[in-house]
Amino acid sequence: MGLETKLFKKSQKQPDEDFNFEFGPLKITKEAYNKMRRYQQLFETLSPRTEFYAYMVSPKGDNEAVTDVFLAPRQDNVHAHTEVDEEGVGISARAIESNGNRIRGWTHYHPSDGWFFSSGEDQDNHTRIVTALTYNKQTACRKKEYKPTSIQKKEGKISINNEFLGETIEFDAAYLDESKLEELTKNFTFKKDSYKTVLFCYSMILVGDNREYVELITFDTKTKKVNLQLTKIEFVESQNKAAYTDKELLVDLLTRIKYNSPLSKVVRNIEDKKLMIKAWKEVKKMSKEQQLPTELYPKKIFKPIFKQPNKEETVAIEKKVETKLETKVSETPQNQPQKETTDEAIIKELETQTYSTFAQDLKYTIRTTIKKILFKMKGRQI
Repeated sequence: MGLETKLFKKSQKQPDEDFNFEFGPLKITKEAYNKMRRYQQLFETLSPRTEFYAYMVSPKGDNEAVTDVFLAPRQDNVHAHTEVDEEGVGISARAIESNGNRIRGWTHYHPSDGWFFSSGEDQDNHTRIVTALTYNKQTACRKKEYKPTSIQKKEGKISINNEFLGETIEFDAAYLDESKLEELTKNFTFKKDSYKTVLFCYSMILVGDNREYVELITFDTKTKKVNLQLTKIEFVESQNKAAYTDKELLVDLLTRIKYNSPLSKVVRNIEDKKLMIKAWKEVKKMSKEQQLPTELYPKKIFKPIFKQPNKEETVAIEKKVETKLETKVSETPQNQPQKETTDEAIIKELETQTYSTFAQDLKYTIRTTIKKILFKMKGRQI
């Protein structure tokens, strides 16, 4: 070589595109998707045009497909915002794993009709969840060749160095002629495999009543950056099928979400009153057994969900019962034995008449009131 030392431009870091990660579409069962949508429909009744937050989960032994949905506790929601704090993510992860499942991602509802990349609170939620799920990860290998950053010839030895890799190779050049040495130094490369690990999860955004899109969320463990990209949804079959009832979903919605109105007011939005009563009784039972988070449900939050008849309305009901009993006796001919009219028949008939007389929200206290008056007139104990 003409010079004793040759210096080269330092090698630059290789772009991330050289790492080949293989992320497929979000695989989910129809049962899990339908449960997700049913949560949305029921929550729309409780709190119209408000977002909500749930986790998509898979069995520990089968991470390929989402098979169930877990409504997130400790969530704070408004029209264009839903958020669960770090402690809430941890609580959910422990509860889900105790049932033999793992979190694959999260879903939330956009009441508006359009779709857009997540931003603001959604990205905060992305970061909390993807960094907590250390079992959702992929590692990729990148095979690269690096040119030397310097070549030195000294005392018959060649020293080839790459400062970026921190590697140096030395060999005796005495037996090489000048042309061979020039060719060697010109074509010499350092070969090194680089590895990169990313955490990942999926986010499904429900848009309106019948549309959705899915984002793939990745977190670079080295640079600490969160990236998003759109991906597809694929429906698959699984032996693990999500089973649920409307009552169970309503209880979840009433006990895991913070509402701005009293719970007794929220629950009265449910159109199916029998379903409402079942869910309300379960919530009160959980409260009595201290199973509700105190930050969402302070003491004395449980007010009557049905208005009780006032004194004037109670007197009107008493008159109806009394008139009904007298009518039944007078309708029986004197030459025939009096037929027993069952209490249930009287109650049912008076219920029907009374529903149209009083406010709609009284209807489920009417039966109890009629029954008490009827038994009192007959000298019985209820």
